[in-house]
Amino acid sequence: MKVAFIAKMSDKLLEHMIEPIQHIGEVEEIGIFRTAPISGNKIKWMVIPALFRKVFFLAQLYRVFQVLLHAREYDVLIGCFQIPHGMMAWLAGKLYGIPVIQTVISEIDKKSVTRFLAMEVVMKSEACTVMGPICKDKLIKRGYANPIEVIQLSNHFSGLSSRELPKKYDLVAVGNFVNEKDYPWMVEVLVEVKKAVPDFKIAIRAGGDTRRKFPEMIRSNGLSENIELLGYLTEEELLEVYMSSKVYFLTSWTEGLTTALVEAMFCGLPAIVTEVGNLPWLVRDGLEGRVVPHGNTQKMADAVIETLSDDKAQAKYKENTALRMLEVKDEFKTECIAKSWERLFKQISKKRN
Repeated sequence: MKVAFIAKMSDKLLEHMIEPIQHIGEVEEIGIFRTAPISGNKIKWMVIPALFRKVFFLAQLYRVFQVLLHAREYDVLIGCFQIPHGMMAWLAGKLYGIPVIQTVISEIDKKSVTRFLAMEVVMKSEACTVMGPICKDKLIKRGYANPIEVIQLSNHFSGLSSRELPKKYDLVAVGNFVNEKDYPWMVEVLVEVKKAVPDFKIAIRAGGDTRRKFPEMIRSNGLSENIELLGYLTEEELLEVYMSSKVYFLTSWTEGLTTALVEAMFCGLPAIVTEVGNLPWLVRDGLEGRVVPHGNTQKMADAVIETLSDDKAQAKYKENTALRMLEVKDEFKTECIAKSWERLFKQISKKRN
C-alpha cells in the first residue's frame, strides 16, 4: 500500500503525523508533496528543484504539477490543511479515482470564504481525521456520513514523568507568530494583567516573520520587564522551559488541538486557553485550568489574575491536569495512532470494494 501526503507543515508536525503510519506494515511508501525536502523511513519526497523553491509562486505551481503527475501512483491521498493542500488532493482524487482522506487540523466552523471552500472539500472526502471529539461531532451534525477517526499527532512527551524545577515564569506561550495565535490580543490581555500583578513573568517561544514586529509592541505597551522572548529551543530546552513555568497560556482565535498545549500539559502545566476547536475537550474550565471566549479581554485577564493569585487553585488545576493526561495519554502514543490509521485505511478499502 502506498499513501501520499499533500501538506505544508513544519518538519516537527509532519514527522509526528507520519511516524505512526511508518509503523504500519502494509504501508510500503509514503509520498510527500511539499516544498521543503524531508527524508525518513518509507518516505519519498517529490522533488521540487531548488530554482523553483526560491520563488513561492513557482514552487506552488510545480507542486500542483507534481501532484497531478504522480498522484495516480498512490492508493490513498491525504490532504493536510484543506486550502490549498486538501483541494489538490481532492482534484487528483477525482481525476484518478483515488480515495482522499482530509485531515481537519484547525477549527471547522469559522465563517469565511476559505473556510466554506475547506468544508466543501472535507464533505466530499472519502474519510477524514479530526483532532478531538468536538470537531467530530460538528462534522456529523453537518451531515458528514463517511468514516471519521479522531487521530492526534504522536507526542513524545506523553511518556514523561514531570519533575519539579524552580518556577522562573508565571506563564508560558509557545507557537509561531501567525494571525491565528492572536499575539496582539495576548498583549492587550497582559496589559490588564499587569495592573493587578505588576511583576508577573511570561516566556514566549515563537518563530515566524512577524516576530520582528513583536518587540516594539511589547515595549510600546510597557511589558518589557514582564515578557521574555525566547529564540529557537531544542526539545530538551523547551522541556526545561515548561518545567520552569506555572501555567500554559494560549490566546488563539482558531485551533484544532495545538501540539504545544499537549506538551505543556504532559509536563504537568495547567492551562488558560480560548474556547475554540478541541481545546475545551482537553482543558475543562475550572478543572485543568480556565477556558475563556476569544476576544473578551477583561474576562481573560481576570482568569489569568485569579489563577496567578491563588496558589490553591493552581495546585488543584495542576493535580487535575496530571489525572487528565493520564486519562488521554494513549491517544498520543504512536502505536495507538497507528491502529487508528489502519482502521481508517481498512474502512476506505472495504467501502471501495
